[in-house]
Amino acid sequence: LDELSEIGRALQRACGIVFSDRHGVQMRSGLARAAEALEVDPGALLVRIRAGDPAALAALVDGSVVGETYFSRHPEQLSALRGALRTGDAGRPLRAWCAGCASGEEAYTVAALLLEDARGGPCSVLGTDVSEKALRAARRGRYGSWSLRALPAPVRARWLSRDGEQWTVAPEIRELVAFERHNLVSDPPPSGGFDVVLCRNVLIYFDRATAEAVIRRLFDAVRPGGIVALAPAPVDQVERLVV
Repeated sequence: LDELSEIGRALQRACGIVFSDRHGVQMRSGLARAAEALEVDPGALLVRIRAGDPAALAALVDGSVVGETYFSRHPEQLSALRGALRTGDAGRPLRAWCAGCASGEEAYTVAALLLEDARGGPCSVLGTDVSEKALRAARRGRYGSWSLRALPAPVRARWLSRDGEQWTVAPEIRELVAFERHNLVSDPPPSGGFDVVLCRNVLIYFDRATAEAVIRRLFDAVRPGGIVALAPAPVDQVERLVV
């Protein structure tokens, strides 16, 4: 139990995540995955975590974060977003930030929507995540069928090309997206002002105080008149996040 508490505190300090995992299954799994990635014994890894070793902490974050995402997730929200963007000034550059982008499906989805509705102006998407492992997958832009499960076949054919059992994001979409490591809890928001900020994959894993601080940063990053989109969530989760 003491070891689980240590792991939990280390994760909260590193990236703000708080697991409501009474039996520690998620934390034990995260520690095991981190130890396997670094090719060390879990006990030895815990010693390094206690010492504040950056590589050990990064591996723990990579092994613990939940990266569930897929193309065109929450389509009703994306449709509303697309409608709102169409009311903007034609020809003006559009910028979007996908905070907590995991393996990149959301960032590429938003880039495709912006490309289709660019109104004659340039557009760009920044995808950020605390996990370097997730960002490496995002930069590859190659996905299996599970990531494409919500995409109708005609849309899939426009956005991706098949390569064996994998699908690769089209070059014209990939060139609109940049991926960077960013810690929502400890790093200032990216500068420049965004038309759209999405954070649909992260907030439910923070405690209330952390979630409120992160939401304020998200609003700091959006330009006047811009949009901040959070994930639809069950009522009990939404109540935790109300500012």
